Amino acid sequence: MTLTEFLAARIAEVEADVEKRGTWAVGHSERCIFEGGYEGTASCDCGAVTRALADCEAKRQIVAELSEFLTLSYDIGANDEAPTLLYGIERQLRLLALPYADHPGYREEWKP
Repeated sequence: MTLTEFLAARIAEVEADVEKRGTWAVGHSERCIFEGGYEGTASCDCGAVTRALADCEAKRQIVAELSEFLTLSYDIGANDEAPTLLYGIERQLRLLALPYADHPGYREEWKP
């Protein structure tokens, strides 16, 4: 599994979890999970579910664009700027993966 595949899978897991657990917040039938629990009844207008899903989509787009730039950079070849560009792109991807360092699929070589 590549780093970008790893990131895509983790983002999809987070998104699925938010969508599954966030139904309480969206349905307003229970206390918002992002406000401390499931018990009681309260209307949730904190926006946490919407922000969490938007965060997943933003990360998905960042990973896709960085992956595209990484591919283009390799195609540049012997350009003097290519090594610096490659390092920067790879470092950004590694930083995005760092919160998942405790995941069994995370590789030590991905540490920034």
